[in-house]
Amino acid sequence: MIVENLNLYHACGIIVSNLMGKAERQQLIPSFIPDKTNHVVVNRGDTAILKCKIRNLGPKAPVWRKVSEFFPLSVGKMMYAPNEEMSIDYHENDPITTSINLIIKRANPSHSGTYECQISAANVYTYHVNLTVLRHPKPVQPSIRLTGTKYLNSYQRLNLTCNATGTLRAPEAIDWFFDGNLIDEKNKKWWNRVVVSNFIPEDSGRSFISQLTVERVVFEDAGIYVCRSFSSKYKY
Repeated sequence: MIVENLNLYHACGIIVSNLMGKAERQQLIPSFIPDKTNHVVVNRGDTAILKCKIRNLGPKAPVWRKVSEFFPLSVGKMMYAPNEEMSIDYHENDPITTSINLIIKRANPSHSGTYECQISAANVYTYHVNLTVLRHPKPVQPSIRLTGTKYLNSYQRLNLTCNATGTLRAPEAIDWFFDGNLIDEKNKKWWNRVVVSNFIPEDSGRSFISQLTVERVVFEDAGIYVCRSFSSKYKY
């Protein structure tokens, strides 16, 4: 048997074979490449990555959706609706495989559930990933850090920042001390010169930041400044 004019072409998920002048078209069927685990477990506040790896995707636009919800979360490379908590990591690994991962930032228990990566072709193909977000953030060692300027000239401004982190939640308060004595803004020494500003960053929820400002420092202000939270203490 003699075969002549054999040419193969690969384009857009179609293999076209030209055998002795006769054309034959074969549709490449997309398929999912399973990850090591399709059950993702993260702590509250962590970033969850739901992976979807596809072989022979072609020009199709996969859809991510939460099974319990009607509307999709994403279509192709774009989110279906603006969402600050979620994004798509889309990249082609090689000419055959494509990764389309759903990224969930600052995960919370309401994100828990079953998600599906879906492809619509001649049939509908789905790949499910289960997400569990634990109720509490990942435990960390409590810590406290004090930063600021150590050397000043007379009548300059002193700025100190104390950042205290709790194990599961932010400390409730931070106190400031100078040479062992509590700094009181109403005290005659500090009156009309000291300002203490406190805030808790929204992104972590476990840090308490306190800023101490002393205006018009004089020689008597030189000494040891200490910030203290309920659980730790750091000297500066």
